[in-house]
Amino acid sequence: MLTEESLDIVGFARRRVALRLEELRRQVEVTLGGREQKAVHDLRVAIRRFSEALKVFRSLLPETEAKKVRKKLRKIMDAAAEVRDRDIALQFCKKAGLSEKGKLWRRLARDRAKAEKRLARRIRKLHDAGWLEQWRERLDLGRASGS
Repeated sequence: MLTEESLDIVGFARRRVALRLEELRRQVEVTLGGREQKAVHDLRVAIRRFSEALKVFRSLLPETEAKKVRKKLRKIMDAAAEVRDRDIALQFCKKAGLSEKGKLWRRLARDRAKAEKRLARRIRKLHDAGWLEQWRERLDLGRASGS
């Protein structure tokens, strides 16, 4: 049975975007707690999913605000990609049987540590500035969860 609520595409869009934003918030907290390979990978997935929801529902959201959010997300995604690229390179080194004491391995590990610090600074800055609440408000998601 179709109800008026089930036909409310704007409400549906807001709920979906709010859900993806909440998933991103949780993953940011996990990543801040420990930035191992899986956490960084999962952060990138959460960013992609949230960003995709913003694109899919762009006509139903405040366009200027969605663009600003996606711009900030790209900066975080770029920082996470630097870490992830090193993780993949280190996995290849391991599969190739290279020693963890070797020059290449040490350089990659050092580069990963630097990239990890940059990523941590970026997500800490957004987290501490209350970005979740700001984005929820700017994207008009307050009503998304039925509140």
